[in-house]
Amino acid sequence: ITLVMAYESAGNIFFSESTDGIVWSDEELISDGLGNARDPSVEYFLHPSDGESGAFVIWEESAGGGNGYRILLRSKEPAVEGWTGIRIIHIDPSRRPSRATPVISADLTAWKGPDGIMLRDLADAESDAVSGTDAASEGPVLDYYSRPEGKFALSWIQPGTGVLWRLGTFPGPIWSPPRSAAPSPPGEPVSGADIALNATGSGCIAWTVPEPGGWTIRYRLFDQSDAMQTVSRLSQCPIPGGEARVPMLEHHRQDPG
Repeated sequence: ITLVMAYESAGNIFFSESTDGIVWSDEELISDGLGNARDPSVEYFLHPSDGESGAFVIWEESAGGGNGYRILLRSKEPAVEGWTGIRIIHIDPSRRPSRATPVISADLTAWKGPDGIMLRDLADAESDAVSGTDAASEGPVLDYYSRPEGKFALSWIQPGTGVLWRLGTFPGPIWSPPRSAAPSPPGEPVSGADIALNATGSGCIAWTVPEPGGWTIRYRLFDQSDAMQTVSRLSQCPIPGGEARVPMLEHHRQDPG
């Protein structure tokens, strides 16, 4: 088993790994060290090209001088015995501020663009705008839950509406219609969504909402037919604190993707 972790400190991105969750390797600086990086996302999966497992880290970096931002990627592969060079996934020169919050699942990545959520298969040279999203859409999350079949799930927060999600299939992608997992009552801000599915397509969506005394994490389960159960809340809530807690979902599936 290999566990991986990436985090931001003082505008730089660091990586560490472990085989038992107790002893971790020394942190490795993987960004350029100039202090302009933030919001890393990390993935560890089997590379289809060579059958080797390796880590991918994606993050956002300010281009400096009001020149927009860049989405950058770096991978650690046994085949090259270390880290590859920093790869530019996307450049936005619009000079409009944006918290892109890029995410990665297997070799699929998504981020918030100035006009909506963007999606890219790392094997392709082009990025695709996700229909049904707009400039207000934020906080994308991904789960490439059955890579051999090209099946993935995308969720995002639509302010004033709640948490939306849809399924996609490659090649294409071919999309299912957007669905609402968490209708947002008037005045209730939603933050910190995440989604995870197993290889059959059943799964869970979780998100955070404020309530007296702190924050509550709510979630919904759904099955292969997309039938959704009622909204539930974690029994430990509300969680005190001034900053919204971010739920993170994970699972242990054995499919080859």
